[in-house]
Amino acid sequence: MTTTFGLDAVQERLRAAARDRTASLLVLGAVGIEIQRMRDDVRAGRAREDDLIHDAGVMLGAALSTPYRHHKENRDVRNTSFL
Repeated sequence: MTTTFGLDAVQERLRAAARDRTASLLVLGAVGIEIQRMRDDVRAGRAREDDLIHDAGVMLGAALSTPYRHHKENRDVRNTSFL
């Protein structure tokens, strides 16, 4: 099995950001899935980590720049009195 130290480090940074709530969980999850696909490609021999690490870094930077937003309560505005 091929080791992917660089992609593993990116994946760990995404996990830390999700744990610390420092970026959008939706974006972190989507980027995490893509990083996993990249790791699978490297391990299967379809790609080289050297070729993918730049893209992974760009995606990590983009994910970390998205703001974390707390989930707001859903409310039914049809039953809310505005008076």
